[in-house]
Amino acid sequence: MKFVYICSPLKGEIERNITKAHEYCRYAVDCGFMALTPQIVFSPYYNDALSERRGLGLAMGLELLKRCDEMWVCGDTLSQVMKGEIDLARQLKIPTFYVSETQLISDIPIRQMSHPLSYGDITGDRLDIDLKDKILVYAKAETIDDSLWKLSPVAEGYDDLLNVINLVTGEEADIWRTEFAGIVNPKSLYWWRLDNPIHDELVYKTVGYNETARQHFRVLNSMNGNIGNGERNDLADFYYVGAGYDDGELEL
Repeated sequence: MKFVYICSPLKGEIERNITKAHEYCRYAVDCGFMALTPQIVFSPYYNDALSERRGLGLAMGLELLKRCDEMWVCGDTLSQVMKGEIDLARQLKIPTFYVSETQLISDIPIRQMSHPLSYGDITGDRLDIDLKDKILVYAKAETIDDSLWKLSPVAEGYDDLLNVINLVTGEEADIWRTEFAGIVNPKSLYWWRLDNPIHDELVYKTVGYNETARQHFRVLNSMNGNIGNGERNDLADFYYVGAGYDDGELEL
């Protein structure tokens, strides 16, 4: 069983946020994971509401994150502390998934796929084209997390040996063009993203998300200074379940 770090707010409405953290952990357990979050692990014996102790509390939370297999960002609000946790997870290549309040309330499980994508999940497009801005299905993938890759910013789209980035882990690797089954089918990508709710603008572009959804992506990706400075950041319509797509761009 994998350990998942639950990333959610604490400061502000502390009692309510701790209650929500319990709900998020239950959701993760129902999905088949061992859930851990500082709000529950540390709060019974450590009160970091005191300013002089808050730094230690934050450090303890980051140490807990380092020992987890995944991080799930839960709910529709981001805080400055959550930003730091997301940044650390990115640096450590810890897979990070975003679970909207809609999914949580509806008990829509994530991370349930077990088989990697393969030749049945690709388009009929040839691979001897410029692969910039294409999401590729790795033919030798052994797990669902190894299935999808995109070219790195420095990669050349016509190279035979492609420098690519894994969509789940952020791992960078050099993989021969011939080792990919093909370009992912948008329909397969749509269902993959529902089960593996990452934030990636190329995913939205491939599936056909509208400009509003992409604007929300850019807000989250920039993580500007307004986040966590007393403003609530409502991301509900940013998540896949709530965001909608351009009519006619994807048939399900």
